[in-house]
Amino acid sequence: MNDSLAGRRVVVVGASAGIGRAVAIWAVRSGAQVALVARRSERLADVVAEAGGGTAVPGDVRDAASCTEAIKSSAESLQGIDALCYSAGMAPLAMLADTDVAHWQAVFETNVIGAHHAIQASLPYLPPSSVVMALASETTLQPRVGLGAYGASKSALRSAMAAWRGEHPGHRFCCVLVGPTAPTEFGDDFDGRLLGAVLEDWARRGLAQEEMLHTDDVGQVLVDMMAMLLRHPQVGIDEFVLRSPSAVVGTATSIRSSFAEHAEEVR
Repeated sequence: MNDSLAGRRVVVVGASAGIGRAVAIWAVRSGAQVALVARRSERLADVVAEAGGGTAVPGDVRDAASCTEAIKSSAESLQGIDALCYSAGMAPLAMLADTDVAHWQAVFETNVIGAHHAIQASLPYLPPSSVVMALASETTLQPRVGLGAYGASKSALRSAMAAWRGEHPGHRFCCVLVGPTAPTEFGDDFDGRLLGAVLEDWARRGLAQEEMLHTDDVGQVLVDMMAMLLRHPQVGIDEFVLRSPSAVVGTATSIRSSFAEHAEEVR
């Protein structure tokens, strides 16, 4: 428990699971007033209980009106927004030849357009030197077979964040490129057979590491970064990469084992 965000007003979008959940919990424990936004309201209640505080605000980022209303309600409840963290995301595991229109629509509506709606709705409530943090992916630096649509959406998010930064100087628009992290719901719907094949490919290309980042660690680091930026309004961090310091594996054996362990942890 610390007070690094004492008195700060934080909105976390995608707070019902994964990294967003961890960010929300650590923000509350760091003394912030926190609004937790997600479409699954029943899960938000669990997060608020675990964090020991915060305000649950149901909202669906794929519905423009719902997302806008959720941000407005959050901002009015907090009386402003010092930091917005956009963590909502989804990823279809599919080869590009098998990626259909529904896949493309879902991934862009969640990862790009949803972020746009959330940021756009937040603008009237953001004071000078506020922090807007969006979670992208290291796949934008090193594309991975099977995650083509996901990587494209996160590249679009990076570009959009750069555009926001140019159009609204003074606010800090920070894009975080996150490596494989668990436990999350990221791969819950992945096809096991295809996952095995793409893991082999990632390992051959040197794109797989022995260990993943832990969700709780990532959440704490992001909250610490948020607090540091708010303490230093003259400093902006445009982008940074979070990835495991573990060794790169030469075969898929280790990473398969890691995925299996984390899948069991989630269950």
